Amino acid sequence: MTKRRLERDLETLSDEVLAELDPGERNQYIFIAQAQDNDYWIERLHDTCPADQLGETIALGQLSLQFAFETVYDLHTIALQLELFETRNWARIFAEGDDRPSEAALERASDRADDTQAQFVALYLAYHGNRRFAKDVLGIEFETWLAPHKHGSMVIDLAEDTLADSSRRRLAEEWVLEEMELFADEPDDDPLDALVDNWAEHRIAAFQRLSAGIYSG
Repeated sequence: MTKRRLERDLETLSDEVLAELDPGERNQYIFIAQAQDNDYWIERLHDTCPADQLGETIALGQLSLQFAFETVYDLHTIALQLELFETRNWARIFAEGDDRPSEAALERASDRADDTQAQFVALYLAYHGNRRFAKDVLGIEFETWLAPHKHGSMVIDLAEDTLADSSRRRLAEEWVLEEMELFADEPDDDPLDALVDNWAEHRIAAFQRLSAGIYSG
């Protein structure tokens, strides 16, 4: 759902038609209106909500917002931890001085590399899994979903910059194939995306369990 379509819909549809939106549809429009910082759209969507749907519409919006804020926190935390692991890894290699690091130091760094790869995979899953969640469950763009958080855009940029390194992804894929039992028998052509599928399923299931009691659409 694009900004252009939202503008067209809200400016041309009557209050009677807007009143026919179910809580999920209204939630989509409200998030887009919030992302555009348009109080008029938000007020109109609120005013046209049927009284008998207002409670579940608000509850669904609050749950969606809770998941959004958790996502911002998780992405930021994981990305910063990954940066910390990498910095410490290289710092320890050269802790002995400016000379070539010893074999023992290199071996210890290799052991710590597993933590770094695991952290990169965690960031990949959180980013791509939540992007899929926003599209498939909420019906909105990832950026729109996280827009209400003041650091949402910054955290998305941080995650994307980190994940854009193709060499990091290649190393993470190799690590997954070596370490994860999921691929012990039949390695997948794209192990990271296979893990995203599994991660997103659990994320979606958690949201559906929590929303089951409030959303009847």
